[in-house]
Amino acid sequence: MDRGDLRMMSLLLSRVLEDIGVSSYIIFRRRRTWLEIDTHNSMLCTMNGKQITHFTFGSQSEGTTTPGMQSDVDSLRCLNSVHVILDLDEWKQEDYNLLVKTTEQSPPQHCWLQRLRTDLPLPVTHAMLRNDIECEGIVLHSNAVVVNREHLRRFSLSDEIVRHGPSISWTEARDNVLAYKCARLPDECQILFQRPRPGHWPNPDILERARQTGVFLVPQGYTESPSRPSKCRSTALHVTQYDLYYPKSKLEWRLSTSMMERIWVFDFNIIQHKVYVLLKMLRKSFLQPIVGDRFSTFHMKTCMFFTIETYPPDIWREDNLVQCVIYCLTTLKRWLKIKYCPHYTIAGVNLFTGKLFQYEQNIIAKTVTNMLTSNLQCCHFIEMDSLGAKVMALQLGIVISENKSKNIINQTTSITSNLCYEFIGNCQANVLLLMDKTNSWDLQQFEQANLQYITTLLNISDQGTALQQESATFPLACLTSNLASALASRCIYLGQPITQDILNLYRLSFDSDLLSTKLKFASMLYRSGQYEAAENCLSY
Repeated sequence: MDRGDLRMMSLLLSRVLEDIGVSSYIIFRRRRTWLEIDTHNSMLCTMNGKQITHFTFGSQSEGTTTPGMQSDVDSLRCLNSVHVILDLDEWKQEDYNLLVKTTEQSPPQHCWLQRLRTDLPLPVTHAMLRNDIECEGIVLHSNAVVVNREHLRRFSLSDEIVRHGPSISWTEARDNVLAYKCARLPDECQILFQRPRPGHWPNPDILERARQTGVFLVPQGYTESPSRPSKCRSTALHVTQYDLYYPKSKLEWRLSTSMMERIWVFDFNIIQHKVYVLLKMLRKSFLQPIVGDRFSTFHMKTCMFFTIETYPPDIWREDNLVQCVIYCLTTLKRWLKIKYCPHYTIAGVNLFTGKLFQYEQNIIAKTVTNMLTSNLQCCHFIEMDSLGAKVMALQLGIVISENKSKNIINQTTSITSNLCYEFIGNCQANVLLLMDKTNSWDLQQFEQANLQYITTLLNISDQGTALQQESATFPLACLTSNLASALASRCIYLGQPITQDILNLYRLSFDSDLLSTKLKFASMLYRSGQYEAAENCLSY
C-alpha cells in the first residue's frame, strides 16, 4: 500500500468513525452528560448528609466509545470523611486520618494505610474499628470496604448484586468502587514531572492541572499471578479479586491516577480521539479473543499517551490517521518485545505484570506485527458498529449520500437520546431515594424536609458552578412539583383555595422541560375546578 492508498484509507476511516459517533459534538455530549451525572450524585449525597464525591471514569466520561463497543460504566465513590496523608504534618484533629505507608518490600503502585489517632498525630496502638488489622506492630486499615448491599439491591432488576473483586454493583454494565483520596501526589506519581520529555505534550498548563489532582486509594491488593481467575472488565479502575495465596493483599491499597489520566484524554484533539477509538476496536476485535480483558483498554490508553508525547504534533491529521495508529502499535510492539509496559504516571510499574504470561505477549506481538505488515487491512474485518463493511462500501462507492445523511442523523439522535435517558434515569433514581426517605413522615415533616432540599438546590442554582447549576435543575423541578402537589391536595381536600406559595412552587418546577411537572399543575387546576385554565395548560 503506497502513501496515496494510506491517505485514502485514513480519510475513509475518519469519515466512518464520524458517522458512528466519534465526532466533536458527540464527544462533548458524552462528557457533559457524565460530568453532570457525577455532579448531581455528589450534590444529592451532600443533601443527605453523606461526604461522598462521585466520579465516572473510562470510556463513557471520556467520550471514547461507540454504541457497538457496549462499554461499561466505571464509577468511583470517594469517601471524603477519611483524610489520607503522606506526612504527619498533614494530620487533622477529629478527622479519620490514615497515613500512607510504603517499604522497600511494598509492591509497585501499592501501599498500606496506617490508622492514626483523632486527638493527636500519633499511630493507633490497638485495632478497635471493624476494618482494622494489627500487622507488624502497627494498626492498618484493610481494604475490605463495607458496602450497603441492600441499598444496591434496590437498583437490581434480579434482586442480586454483581461483584468483581472490590467492585460491587447491581448490574454487569457497571463497576462501582469505593475509594479514598490523598490530596498530594506520592513520590512514585511524580515521575511524569521529572523524567525527560520532548515537551510539546502535555503542555505546561495541563501539567500544572495534573499536579493538583491528587491520587485515589483503591481497595485492591497486589498479585503477580495472571492465572488467577478474574471477571474484571474495568478499564479505568483495574479492579481485580483478592489473591488467596497472598494474604497481605487484604492490607494493600492501589494508587490510582484516574483523574490525571482523564485530563490527558480530555486534551486529545479529534484525530487523536479517532485513533484511540480505532485502537480500542482493534483490541476488542482481534486481541480480546486471544487473552480476554487481561490485555485491556488501559494498555492501549498508555500506548496512546506515550505515542502522543514522543511523536511531533503535526502528524495528527485526518489524512494521516492510519499512520498514527501504526505509530501507536509500533510503541506497543516494542513493549511486547521487551516484556515491559510502563505506567505513564506511576514509576516502577510494569502493566504486563499479573496480566499476561510471556508466551501470550509473544502471541499478541505476532498479531500486532501482522496488523503493521498489512497496513491495517484488518480494519475491513471489524464487525463492531459495522465499521469494516462501511469502509468497504465507501471504497466501492455504493453509499447514496441522501441515505448516508439520514443514517448519520439517526445515529446522532440515538446516541444523544440514550445519554438523555441515562441522565434523567439517574436523577429520577436519586429523587426517589429522597422521597422514600420522607414517605413515612407526616405532611408537616414532609414539607419541612422538602423545603430544606429545595432551599439547598436554589442556593446551588444561584451560586454553584455551571455544572452544579445545570445539575440542580432536574431535582429542583421534581421536588418543587411533588411538594406543590402534596400541599395542593391538602387544600383541595379541606375545600381551601390554592395559596400563592403553592403556585410559586409550581412555577419553580416549570424551569425544567419535564412534561410531568406541567401535567401535575394541570391536574391541580382541574381538581380545584379551574377547568378553563386546566384546558389551556394541557393545550400548551
